[in-house]
Amino acid sequence: ALGCTLMGLWSLDHFVDLISTRWKFTGAYFKLFLVFVLTVSSSIGIYVGRFLRLHSAYLFTKPEWVIDQLIGMWNVRMLIFVVFATIIQLIAWTSIRIGRYSLTLYEKQHH
Repeated sequence: ALGCTLMGLWSLDHFVDLISTRWKFTGAYFKLFLVFVLTVSSSIGIYVGRFLRLHSAYLFTKPEWVIDQLIGMWNVRMLIFVVFATIIQLIAWTSIRIGRYSLTLYEKQHH
């Protein structure tokens, strides 16, 4: 699980850097906004997969049912889960960023 989390965080960083470069928005605030939007989206996706048990195949076999499930999922329980999942992801992402920054700073000072 830890390895997958680290790969996911690396992928998030890579994707944010790629989008920032492609759209020519290299400012830190844009990157933070993008990370926030992606972690909220990820948290919603985790909720959908974990509690609604929706699979992407249902989009083709039962599209009306999927839409009904997605519309009906918005409640206090879901929002609390999304907030906490987002916070956990942002804490993990921030920890990795601080670690990478510290290593980079250490390498610059010792080389």
